[in-house]
Amino acid sequence: MGASDEYVRNYLDTFNVVLNQAPIVNFGNDTTLCLGETLNLNIAGTNLSYLWQDNSADSVYTIQQQGIYWAQVIDVCGNIVTDTINVAFNLLPENDVNDNKILCLEDTLILNAIISNATYLW
Repeated sequence: MGASDEYVRNYLDTFNVVLNQAPIVNFGNDTTLCLGETLNLNIAGTNLSYLWQDNSADSVYTIQQQGIYWAQVIDVCGNIVTDTINVAFNLLPENDVNDNKILCLEDTLILNAIISNATYLW
């Protein structure tokens, strides 16, 4: 065995190769929230950078008002993934039930409450 064989035998090393896959970003379907609710979008991952529609760069974004929200995620290999979600808010219904009414004995008052996705308690 020559000196070069001994050199190769003494200096061999092992290493792991990890293939980087593009990040996955999925906000789900567009959604509707009730007033006062918030929606947290979390796209945290390892070795990623983030860009939201308002130029913020955190991995978590809290939605408090209606609108169209998107994020762009970039990994260390330069893969870019984007997702968008449209968030709407159910507004509080308007009514005129709080107005005082004076009715005579023969009068009729019709209360009409037609609001989608609502339940009523009379």
